[in-house]
Amino acid sequence: MKDLQVKNDEPPPTNTGVDPSVLNPIWESIWALRPVLKEIMEKKGGKSLFEYALDFYDVNPCPGLDDRKEELIEVAQQILEERLGKQVAEEVAQQLRRLPLVATSDHHGPVVSTFFVNSNIMMGLHHGFTGKDYQYLVAFSFATVSLNNVSYPRGVLFYGNEDSSDSLIRLSLMTDKEKMGAVYHMRAYTVEDVNRAKQVLRDRVKAGQVSKEKAERVEAILDRYFGSEAVLSSRNFCEQATRINYELWPALFPASDKKVPDLIYLDIETLITRLLLELHFKRPDSLVYRMLFDPKFQEAILRHFEGIPGGFSVEKDWGTYLFWGLDEKNHRSRLALKDGKLTSATGEWAFDFTSEGIKQALEEERIFPSMLLCYLIVAFYYGFKCLGGFSQVSDLTHTKEAWMAMLKELGEEAEAEAVIPVQTKELNDGLTLAYLRTNQWNFIPANALDLILQGGVSFEDFVSLAKSLSFKEMMNPLVLEIYKVLYPEDKRDPAYMALTTEKLMELSGLKAKLSELA
Repeated sequence: MKDLQVKNDEPPPTNTGVDPSVLNPIWESIWALRPVLKEIMEKKGGKSLFEYALDFYDVNPCPGLDDRKEELIEVAQQILEERLGKQVAEEVAQQLRRLPLVATSDHHGPVVSTFFVNSNIMMGLHHGFTGKDYQYLVAFSFATVSLNNVSYPRGVLFYGNEDSSDSLIRLSLMTDKEKMGAVYHMRAYTVEDVNRAKQVLRDRVKAGQVSKEKAERVEAILDRYFGSEAVLSSRNFCEQATRINYELWPALFPASDKKVPDLIYLDIETLITRLLLELHFKRPDSLVYRMLFDPKFQEAILRHFEGIPGGFSVEKDWGTYLFWGLDEKNHRSRLALKDGKLTSATGEWAFDFTSEGIKQALEEERIFPSMLLCYLIVAFYYGFKCLGGFSQVSDLTHTKEAWMAMLKELGEEAEAEAVIPVQTKELNDGLTLAYLRTNQWNFIPANALDLILQGGVSFEDFVSLAKSLSFKEMMNPLVLEIYKVLYPEDKRDPAYMALTTEKLMELSGLKAKLSELA
C-alpha cells in the first residue's frame, strides 16, 4: 500500500471497532435473490483473499469433456497468433492444456477500469509467487457490451486529482455517435482518434482539471500503448484491445521483483464464432450442432433456459435467442426464434436458422454469439473453469442445472453426467486491492493509468495485502452496488440507499485496516 499513497496531511484513522455485522440485513436481502453467493461467502468468507484465490487453481478433471478441450485451445491459439505472434500463442496454448482456467468476468476493451485491473490482480495472486509457474492471465472477455459501458472500453480513465473521487477524467478514442455501438465488430480507432483524445486532455489542462505535468505523462502513455504501429494497424477494435492489454499490463507494476504474468484478452464471441464456423457447422452429429438446429433441442432450450440471465425470457420479453443481431449502427438487436428463423424484435429482418443461414450471418458479422451460448460451449461442452463476478456465479450455476436437466430429458445421459465436475462458483471480480489514498485517508479504487502515473507499484504489494484481508472484508464495500443491481429503484430500502462506499468501508472496518497497512 505504501506505493499508492499521496501526501499525508492528516493522521490515519484508528480502528473504531465497528462491528461489520451491521451490514447483515442488506446482505440477507441480497442472499434472498442470490443464494449461490450466500453459499460462497459462508463457506469462504473467513479465508484471507490470498487463500481464497488459491482455490482458483483447483480445477476439476472432467473425464467426459477433457478430450474435447484441444479443439478450443487450437482455435484460441490461431486467433492469438494473428494478434500477438506465434511464440505467445503457443505458450498460452500450452498453459491452457495444463490449466484449463480462464476469466470470463471482463469486458473486452483496454484494461483501464478499476473493475478489471482488480479482477486480473486477483487472478494473478499466485502466478509465479507460490510455485504456480503459469506465465499468463487468460481472459475470455465479453465484447457484447457497448463502448459506453461503465467499464469505459471506448477510451481511458484516470483521476485528474488523486485527492478527489469527483475528478475522474475520461478520454474517448471513439466518436460520440459510436458510443452505443457494441465492442464486437467495432472499427479500429485511428491516429486521428488518438490525436482528438489528446486535444481533449489539453482542454482539461486549460480548465485546471489536470496538471500540465500529468497530462504530458498521459500523452506519453497514449503514444506508447494506444498509438503504436501494431495497434493502429489492427483490423478492428477487438484486435486492438488484445494488443494494448498485452503491452500495457506490465507497466502497471514497474517495481515488481519478479516478472508479472502477462495478460491475454481474447474476445469470447470471436472464439465461439470461429469454433462454430471451422468445426461444429461441419459436423451434424456434434452436440453443439444438434443443440442449435435440432427442433427437439430448440423447443427444450426455450423451456429450460427461460428467465436465466445471460439468456432470454420469452414471457417477459428480454434477452436474445443464442445470438445477438447487429444493426447498421453496430447496436445490439434482440433476436427470437420464430418459424425456423432468427427474427429481430422489430421484425424488420430475419435469418434462416439453418447451418448455412447462420454461417452466412456470422461471416458477415450481422450476428454474434450471446452470453448463454458462450457459456454453454466454453464451460459445459469443453469443460473450462470460468472465473466471474457475483452475477456469473449464480447465473452459470443455474445454466449448468438447466443444461443438465435438458440433456437428461433428451436422452443425453452421458453428456449430462460429463458436466457434473464443471465448477461454476468461482468469484474473482469486484474485489478491490488497488487504491489511491487521499490526504484525508479515504481510499479511491485505482484505474490502470492511476497506477502507472503513481509509479513504483509492485505486484508483491498486492500479494501482501491479499494475505492481510479476508474475503468477507473485501466483499463488504460491494454490498450496496450488488443491492442496486438486484433490486429496482421502487423496491429499495431508503436506509440502505443512504450508504456510501466510504461509509461502507468504515462500517466494515476495511478503511481502518487499509490505513494500518498503508
